[in-house]
Amino acid sequence: MDFQEVPFKTGYTTNTIFIEWVIRRGQFDKYIVKYRAKDKGDQFLVVRTTNSSIQISNLESATLYEIKIYLEDRSGDEIFLFKTESRTRSSIASQLLNISDKICDKPVLYRVRPVKRTTIDENIHVHEYFSDAIKTHERTILLVGASGSGKSTLVDAIINYATDVSFADKFRFKITDERGTNSIQRQEDIVCYKIRWQDGSNVEFDLNVIEVPGFDSGNKDIIYKNLITLFQTIGHISAACLVVSSFSRLTAEQRSIFDNILSIFGKDIKYVIPLITFDDGGELNALSSLRAAKVPYDELNHFRFNNSQLLGGNEQIEIWNKRQNTMRDLFGRSSVFVNYPLEKTIEVLKSRTKLNMYLHEAKTYKQDIDRMDDNIEDYRLNKDRQQHTPKMHEISQDADKICINCNTCKQTCVFDCSLAIRLFWYFVCFFENVWAYLCCICSLFPCCLRILRCSCKRACCCCIKCLHRCLGCNCSCSFAHHNKEYGRYNDDTRDTPRNTPHAKSLSSRKKENNTKNKKDKLINKFVETFENISIHAEFLKTNAIFKELPTEIEHFRRYKTKLEGSSIIKTIY
Repeated sequence: MDFQEVPFKTGYTTNTIFIEWVIRRGQFDKYIVKYRAKDKGDQFLVVRTTNSSIQISNLESATLYEIKIYLEDRSGDEIFLFKTESRTRSSIASQLLNISDKICDKPVLYRVRPVKRTTIDENIHVHEYFSDAIKTHERTILLVGASGSGKSTLVDAIINYATDVSFADKFRFKITDERGTNSIQRQEDIVCYKIRWQDGSNVEFDLNVIEVPGFDSGNKDIIYKNLITLFQTIGHISAACLVVSSFSRLTAEQRSIFDNILSIFGKDIKYVIPLITFDDGGELNALSSLRAAKVPYDELNHFRFNNSQLLGGNEQIEIWNKRQNTMRDLFGRSSVFVNYPLEKTIEVLKSRTKLNMYLHEAKTYKQDIDRMDDNIEDYRLNKDRQQHTPKMHEISQDADKICINCNTCKQTCVFDCSLAIRLFWYFVCFFENVWAYLCCICSLFPCCLRILRCSCKRACCCCIKCLHRCLGCNCSCSFAHHNKEYGRYNDDTRDTPRNTPHAKSLSSRKKENNTKNKKDKLINKFVETFENISIHAEFLKTNAIFKELPTEIEHFRRYKTKLEGSSIIKTIY
């Protein structure tokens, strides 16, 4: 059969060629299609089909292809049927090469230059691509997820899909991760990619993709602040997408990340759209983790991607086709894009920001109150030590020596007494007692009393000073007030002035009162801060999609209960 007698028709797009022919069915029911890029001289690629039509996909754009159709009989022999040539249309991707910067040779990567860059409040970067003209329909998706979950690579996959890059094209586009070329972009910054619709784009509307940095790097407050600024600018989002890896398991760290992500949404956003990355077609642990973490998501709207080799240059065609189909499903499904107003979400973000601020203040006040309690306790302990401090005069030296010590004057009158001195001391004690008795019955008692008066000034007690001088005693106390003891009193008592303990006591009491006043003021501030914490906690319970509150709130509530006995708190309530 002459191939010119076979009627056929062709159609083409930027990366596909469609051929349909008419032939009478007979003993031939299989066809062999061979095609190649004519100008490149490559080997023919072979496709078999049982239909009298075929769509050849994943072709290079703006390329002339040579196509041959064969019949295959039951023995496997080939019979030439006809041949044709067809050129694919030029795609947006091929046109973008002229306005893109080559950043890598193997694989060939181009960075698409945005037509406009805008910075909002120094931490939000808006990159607009293609035309400034805005299509009637506009969709905004929010990408949130942990660091390393694949958000940036997913954005690159979206730009390659939107610009109609074919698997056969020898290049790929990249628009994320400009930190190496743009020094003002930081790790915690939010980037909004505005991809304008163009004729031939695979996405039939203006698409805004907002990439939020990961919540697992201790930058939660910064992200809250940046999101408030951004949401006040855009007013609404069409979909809140949670990017999570397929192998993600619900560890304590992963649960904390999910909680932080959900904390940004108000009740005006009903659920999130899971975008599963690193999907190899196996079991999805990610969905089980989301259910266990009580993340609200739509069971019918979750999408699986494997972008790990997108920019690697060695991706398999099956993975490419699967991603293209998923992208087509994502951007073509109307149930995904619901315009959510952001008023309540903005209020929730502001409330969480203030709540974190008040929690930090309450923690600082609590630490200061506890520190002042310790200081007050130290003042009290020092006061007790001063009250129980032994007398200034103590027997602490020469404990092995026999001394005659005065109990009234608290001093050593005779040091290291020999036996003879002790006997003479006994004699003087006896003589003073006899003399005191005689003075009591003598008519000259007042005269003797003035001469021999003891320092205790009792009538029955006298001191014969001349005998005291013989022993070396210089005090004016009767030997009745003296004792024989081991050890003598310290000699350095004069080094400690008598008014020093009293002065220290007054200074310590003043410091203690000042500390108590400062503590009372801090308690007032703590109670006021806790009231603000309670107000914002109640607001979040009512309006936030994530209702769990920081555990510090309960700790501070118990601490406030502990302070209930304070007079300062009683005056407030």
